[in-house]
Amino acid sequence: MGCGLCQGVAGEARLRVEWDEQGAYRPHVLTDLDPPTQAAIRAVCPGLRMQLPAPVSRAAGGMNDLIFGHVERMVEAYAADPEIRFASSSGGILTALAVHLLETGCVQAVLNVAASPDHPARSISHVARDRAGALAAAGSRYGPAAPLLRLHELLDAGEPFAVVGKPCDIAAVRNLARRDPRVGRLVVALLTVMCGGQAEMPFIWELLARQGVTEDELESFRCRGNGCPGPTAFETRDGRRFAFTYDEAWGDSIHEWGLPFRCKICWDSQGEQADLMSFDSVAPEHVEGESEGFNTVLVRTSRGGGLFREAEAAGAVVVTRDVGLDALHQWQPHIVRRRQNALSRVTGTALRSGVLPNVDGYRLLRAARTGGLRGFAHNAVGAWKRAGRARESMPSR
Repeated sequence: MGCGLCQGVAGEARLRVEWDEQGAYRPHVLTDLDPPTQAAIRAVCPGLRMQLPAPVSRAAGGMNDLIFGHVERMVEAYAADPEIRFASSSGGILTALAVHLLETGCVQAVLNVAASPDHPARSISHVARDRAGALAAAGSRYGPAAPLLRLHELLDAGEPFAVVGKPCDIAAVRNLARRDPRVGRLVVALLTVMCGGQAEMPFIWELLARQGVTEDELESFRCRGNGCPGPTAFETRDGRRFAFTYDEAWGDSIHEWGLPFRCKICWDSQGEQADLMSFDSVAPEHVEGESEGFNTVLVRTSRGGGLFREAEAAGAVVVTRDVGLDALHQWQPHIVRRRQNALSRVTGTALRSGVLPNVDGYRLLRAARTGGLRGFAHNAVGAWKRAGRARESMPSR
């Protein structure tokens, strides 16, 4: 998964999550790990364990959906601050909430990711402590990221903070909360996006190569933002500039991104363990060409609802309308299919690898039934084949 949490659990002297030769974040074991440490890693790793906590899955009130889970409130919204809205990939809600939390003193830091100053096509774990820091992390970061590399640093500091990450990153923090009581005391909010999987670096290298650019030549690289969806833009140290529309750079080529195998069997694109999820509004009126930027916001928990209401009352976010769950089924059919196929893919992977992830609370069997037996068999066989190829290509360490 490359989230970075295992480094904090084992200690940097024994295990480091670093870039490998394929351009991925991977744990590199530096010395033998004793059985208790191995058990602790397995207990928190979101690659192996994603269990929906009861307070998230059974919060009072709201709506419950087979595919998208528990939703206390769902609206279309955007950041009231024009600078935040423009810099972000869509409506800027997550950045606006980060700034609101920091400026009201609710948190001392927001843990997220930002472009590496040395290799700007890559993402690094980033801690924002003010508006400028939050804006530095605005905009989507496609590709590997290990946001939780600095999680234990913030826990050790003993100051309240929020976490912005992919659904699997959020699940890792929830896993750690079962073992480390500091998480419950210090983490004020868990915020996420709708996730279709992360691009791997070879796809980005190829994007650069088509323009005759190597990663080492980059001065800057921006996946999206500065408009919605905004250009994919990069600049070299010798002053060459390139910009592409979203469709030109990414388009419908997600199958070419080289998704990590674990992304292909993911059962939580919907971020059900977060307090709040925000993602591009794909209402028909917003998907053609450039727009000012709008988000669909799913409030998952009472904590997320309180944060969003406070931000709305303070004028940090603007709500344009309520959204129904039926609309999500229409606008996000690929996310619906991912949940319907999740059980078959996990099953096929387990039969090939002997590893069965610990999954609980996601209604996978019920979702699989809506996908049909033929679809189940097709996806199980496909996962069985991919699991074999993934295992054969995995470097031995």
